[in-house]
Amino acid sequence: MRAAACLPLLGMLLSGLLAGCSEPPPETPAVLRIAVVSMAAPPEALAVYGRIAAALETGTGLPVETRFLEGPAEMLHGVRDEGIELAVISGAMFHELRADPGVIALVKPASDRNNATAFVARADDPGQRIADFRGRRMAFGPRESTSGHAAPRRFLLAQSIDPEAYFSEVQHTADHQQTLDAVRERRADLGAVNSVVLAIAREKTEGLRVVWLSPSYASIVIVAHPRLGEDLRQKARDALLALDEPPDAAKTGRIAVTLGRFVPATPADFAIFAEDSADAPGG
Repeated sequence: MRAAACLPLLGMLLSGLLAGCSEPPPETPAVLRIAVVSMAAPPEALAVYGRIAAALETGTGLPVETRFLEGPAEMLHGVRDEGIELAVISGAMFHELRADPGVIALVKPASDRNNATAFVARADDPGQRIADFRGRRMAFGPRESTSGHAAPRRFLLAQSIDPEAYFSEVQHTADHQQTLDAVRERRADLGAVNSVVLAIAREKTEGLRVVWLSPSYASIVIVAHPRLGEDLRQKARDALLALDEPPDAAKTGRIAVTLGRFVPATPADFAIFAEDSADAPGG
């Protein structure tokens, strides 16, 4: 009888010990901070990110602060060490931040369903395949660009093409349109550009053709730091998924099209940046 009487007491003690060992609930931040990489914030970018911030404020009930950071290094530092809860990052950066501090993918642009990298050449160039451009000049976009550099480099390496060894010259332009200019003006023979930009910038594509179009992949993702509780993460995700693309998005510019509407994101969307892909240019 005495042993039986002790069982409820023992159970209460064990419950108390387990409760003491469980993870404390995450604190609700006073302000929700979302970071984007933008060395210059043109009016259209301010409008797009302002729209996202307003949706997050409505969905989470928290004031939102948008931070414009100057580059990938500042973004990595901001998310890891400066208390950033949400961030708009490239697909190439996702795996770095997933490893440390363990960010969670929330949403990606709906336009990423059609996002790819196009390898372009001049229409009068005899080269028909990537292999035909060996020993010639290659133009990538900025080093930190996903669709202009990181993704095309991955596609080339998967085909055992080391750009610096394969091409006679590798150059980096400031943006996709400058890559198109470099090829058209014969400063480069092959260029890697975002397929969405290629479709929008029709005036820049005269006299050019696509040598190879990559499979589609996600180039941008909005992530949450694990310090943001599951409830707030879900509210932020739902708020972003509820956004509809503005009717004048195409007139506003690429950023309004890219960040106008979102769909759910998973780590599988960014597998190309974690391991070698079988989807490579024809040799």
